[in-house]
Amino acid sequence: MRRLFPDEAVSITLLRGMEGLESLRDAWSKILSGMTRRHFFHLWEWHYSYLKCLETNPNSLIYFLFMKEDSPIAIFPLQSTKTSLGGLRLKTLAFPSHNHIPLSDMICRREALQLPLFQLLVRHLRDEGKSWDMIRLHHVLDDACAIQITNNHPPPRFLIRQEGRCDFIDAAETYEVFLSGLSKNFRRSLKRAKQYLGELPGVQFAFTQNGPELEERFLAFMDVEASGWKGTSGSGTAIKLHPNLKCFYQTLIRTLCPSGNISVNTLSTDKKCIAAHFCILLDDTAYVLKIGYDEGYKRYAPGNLLI
Repeated sequence: MRRLFPDEAVSITLLRGMEGLESLRDAWSKILSGMTRRHFFHLWEWHYSYLKCLETNPNSLIYFLFMKEDSPIAIFPLQSTKTSLGGLRLKTLAFPSHNHIPLSDMICRREALQLPLFQLLVRHLRDEGKSWDMIRLHHVLDDACAIQITNNHPPPRFLIRQEGRCDFIDAAETYEVFLSGLSKNFRRSLKRAKQYLGELPGVQFAFTQNGPELEERFLAFMDVEASGWKGTSGSGTAIKLHPNLKCFYQTLIRTLCPSGNISVNTLSTDKKCIAAHFCILLDDTAYVLKIGYDEGYKRYAPGNLLI
């Protein structure tokens, strides 16, 4: 399905589910290469892993492809859902939502950020006779493509609401400069934890991005994540307890490992893993998606030392 808007020389094509996503791989790559700032949730492999493992109805996800002069400029992933607001149940088009999808966005080339893409999308939906009450774009960062487009071309009725926070560590400076920015109490705690750690046998830090060891490190990560409150005796939310979650992270490893975008970091003592991180690496950023540590080694602050 393709519709052209001559006044903007922009066409919109609708593609559904896994088949639609797979057909978009080349266009996706071209758009990513023209983005000012890319995050892990902009990656094609991230969406592929989500559809393959976490989405119970893949065909419910629609990818709106924006083309200008036969060049792909943006892709907007939306899903039909319901939102409760003031006692009303509203028909909603929204970014995919899942506990293991912490952030979302559309993908958009830098030059297309100046185009009224939301207005064009709404016009397309109306021309196609689609019924909806609101478009909800949740869990987006301040620099998200969706935010920039709405700021450049505000829709008639829209609301931006502060929803939470996303913490980061700026590692551009030396480690000494980084440490100087921490509180005295925290620096003291880190120093004490390092001293305690020195008492343990066979301490090893490992940062694994490829090779047969990566699967071993992932298994160690799942074990240590399930060893505490997320395990069977706690909330039961550990990755290894849910086949769909295990599938999601294994698919991320399989699809992103060849490009060097995956890292599983572990801290072990005497070959026993006591802390682990699951990370996606992209451009100048390491995204720590999941952290696990053995609560029996809490006094060593293994998660902090691994960071």
